[in-house]
Amino acid sequence: MKIVFVNSSLQSGGAERALSGYANYLCNFNDITIIKLDSEPSFYKLDDRIKLINLGLIAKSSSFIEAVFNNLKRIYILKKIFYKLSPDIVFSFQTQTNILSIIAAKISGLKIMAFEQINHLYEKSMAFIVLRRILYPMLDKLFVLTRFDQDYYGGFVKKVVKIPNAVFVKFPEKNEFEKKEKIILAVGRFHEDKQFDVLIKIFSRIDRQGYKLLIAGDGPIKDRCKKLVDELILSDSVFILEKTSEIEKLYSRARIFCLTSLMEGFPNVLIEAMSFGCVPVAFDCLTGPSDIITDSFDGFLIKDFNENKFAEKLSYLINNEDILRKMSEKSFDSAKRFYPEKILKYLESELV
Repeated sequence: MKIVFVNSSLQSGGAERALSGYANYLCNFNDITIIKLDSEPSFYKLDDRIKLINLGLIAKSSSFIEAVFNNLKRIYILKKIFYKLSPDIVFSFQTQTNILSIIAAKISGLKIMAFEQINHLYEKSMAFIVLRRILYPMLDKLFVLTRFDQDYYGGFVKKVVKIPNAVFVKFPEKNEFEKKEKIILAVGRFHEDKQFDVLIKIFSRIDRQGYKLLIAGDGPIKDRCKKLVDELILSDSVFILEKTSEIEKLYSRARIFCLTSLMEGFPNVLIEAMSFGCVPVAFDCLTGPSDIITDSFDGFLIKDFNENKFAEKLSYLINNEDILRKMSEKSFDSAKRFYPEKILKYLESELV
């Protein structure tokens, strides 16, 4: 079977990690091509059998007219490539790329399936919300991450399939808590929604007992977070790291994983951390964490973005190592339900 994946990029991110993982798996049995709209190198390693097409079509538009023209150009080029490749299925990722791909695929008479990797409320552009409502009914299938989105899209898309992201890391065969260090870890983009500045403030208030906080990633508020670390005199216990393609090394060292996001779709990093036995403490935002964590069993869900409760649970884990060790084992076991062999076989069954 010939399958084409389309996304804006393969830079560091949840959708990009999922796409690369699906493509790497499916290329064992299929002819796989990935089309991406930018020209940047892939952050994720791709199987040598995968053909990669970089369009170099990412550019900011200075006006509405220019934006329309640029998107029509992208649709035209996608249509030409689809015609040349003649795939059996087009897989598209993320709202804006999905809209372009649906138009190009349907003009070409192709079967198209799309993935939404964030909850539907995250999209703020009214134009894309309207276009999504008009064009998504043309999809042969739409894959979503949570029941919340399945219920929403089920109102106007004929076939909506809930499928969680698989874990695409080199996960250990056993949990090795004794080898872990006194590290609390957070991973992601330094964006307002991730609230890493809030995490730093929470960490500053607790009795740390020798624990260090590591935050890995890049983004627009990274410098602000570095400045906050200095202001709170935490440079000996809070470390702002670069994003890394070897994230497994950090997961294997950390005992606790924090997620302070205001909004998520289905946070891959949370599953990845748990697969290494990190005990998660997460704000119970609208979608994501509650689909992964069983509160007080394999981690903690903090309601109403309560920073004091977050600090309380961190302190509880730090000061109760036996409980932390037991929850680490439960976290490790819980993550197994997201291992690739389970999720990918389900995805493969949905290709028909």
